[in-house]
Amino acid sequence: MSRHALHIWLIHQFPDAQIEKGDDIRVNHTDGSQWAFIYLDEKMPLNMWYEHQDQYTFAGVRPIWILDADLYLRYSKSKSAQGARLRNHIPKAIFSETGFCYYLAKRTRRLTIDVSFKTKEIWIEKNGHLFPHLYDFHDPFHQDCDLEDAFFVSGVIACKRSETRILNKLMK
Repeated sequence: MSRHALHIWLIHQFPDAQIEKGDDIRVNHTDGSQWAFIYLDEKMPLNMWYEHQDQYTFAGVRPIWILDADLYLRYSKSKSAQGARLRNHIPKAIFSETGFCYYLAKRTRRLTIDVSFKTKEIWIEKNGHLFPHLYDFHDPFHQDCDLEDAFFVSGVIACKRSETRILNKLMK
């Protein structure tokens, strides 16, 4: 359902573009540029992700990865780190490569946009000993909206909540 919702949303975002739906959703812009929207709703080894990323890039296609929120958007269950994000290798790689990471929830069509994180060291007690652990907290915590309310700003997906932060990040 999310792939279909994403396809419909892209048609509204780019009414002048040619949009093709296959394994990915290709947006062929009138200026000749191509974007591929890849909705990742299964686990993928990191080396395979890099292979796909490179294939798109070498073909002159800009890949935009959108991760299934139910699969990839996770939070710490630790009482001392409530709200901390547990990011595995794929979201970290996407964020490192692009500066942003997108998650789409299938049932609710909520889009979460990672723009920035703050890392905090939190001491956890285990077996009577204290151990430091680094946790990532989304900054600010709420960066989501309904997919229908999302839009593009300077080639990046944004919501009203995140637009200013995204523009500031792009200007750095």
